[in-house]
Amino acid sequence: RGEMKIRVKSVATGQVTIVDADGALADLHSAIGAALGISASDVRVSLNKKAVLEGEGSLYGDFGLRAGETLWLMDAGDAPAASASAAAAPTGPSAPRPSSGGIPIGQGAAQLASAPPAASAAASERERALDETLACAAAVLESAKASNALEYLTVLLHAVMVEAGFAAQRPEPSGMPAAWRQAPGFYALDYTHTRYSAAAYADTASSPPVAQLKAFGMGEQGAAGPSLLVVQAVVTHAGDSALFSCQLRTHELLDASAIAGELGPEVWAALSTLAAPARFVHQVRVHVVAQLLGQLRASCERPRLVELCGELRAAMLRHLDARSLARVGAVC
Repeated sequence: RGEMKIRVKSVATGQVTIVDADGALADLHSAIGAALGISASDVRVSLNKKAVLEGEGSLYGDFGLRAGETLWLMDAGDAPAASASAAAAPTGPSAPRPSSGGIPIGQGAAQLASAPPAASAAASERERALDETLACAAAVLESAKASNALEYLTVLLHAVMVEAGFAAQRPEPSGMPAAWRQAPGFYALDYTHTRYSAAAYADTASSPPVAQLKAFGMGEQGAAGPSLLVVQAVVTHAGDSALFSCQLRTHELLDASAIAGELGPEVWAALSTLAAPARFVHQVRVHVVAQLLGQLRASCERPRLVELCGELRAAMLRHLDARSLARVGAVC
């Protein structure tokens, strides 16, 4: 399967490091140790900050990892060791490392040093969130093989969705939703959200809500493609649906040389092609992620008659007249 990019985040410090890993857990330990300057035997990683991954299993098959996913680098006190020989990870912070696209992770630390404490903490949190999103974007770009500006922005859109807790409903090995390239210039991405997982609906008649995104190009045609990427999103859940859309302008977000077609196809694998990363992430969070989360809350947190127990339904329906009962029966 070859190497893929994995993000490793320290539980103790929040530091994010990107490593290349192939098929085995031992190779991942070696890559992390080399990146952080520690022994591979001192590396302890987890998918959920609780259970430490151990053994000789495959990252892909046994542990289900995909490109762009986050592993947690554990400290000695973070989780119980699975065996007596498991060693603790170091607690000290590691040096900031650049992402594969050339945008440094942790790049805002120097500017935050002289800020007031409250403002510095808030700005530091925003900077860390942006850095983590860009780290995810760099990892997915490496695997998704975008070939034009629209695909490039769609892959980055997916990275922001992942950082917001969305998960591809049927992911490809690259981490992108299955069959996301529907047709040239038209892309479809289906997600569930970790807050509304299948386990939460195990005892109900409903299925988890699904967020569906359609992305396509519009506007003036240039060397790199249309000038607009239109994103339409809809939440579907137990009969509910809510559609909204936003537009992303390529000339405001991408490097001018890339838009003009002056660079080769490898430009669509580099995070540095995104000339305005903070603006892009902000636009997606405000116009796509926040809207979807609002629709998910409205759809899932509203009580539903069909999900109530039989005794409670009967008690409620007892207060209806014949005509109202007939109407209820037509829709439930």
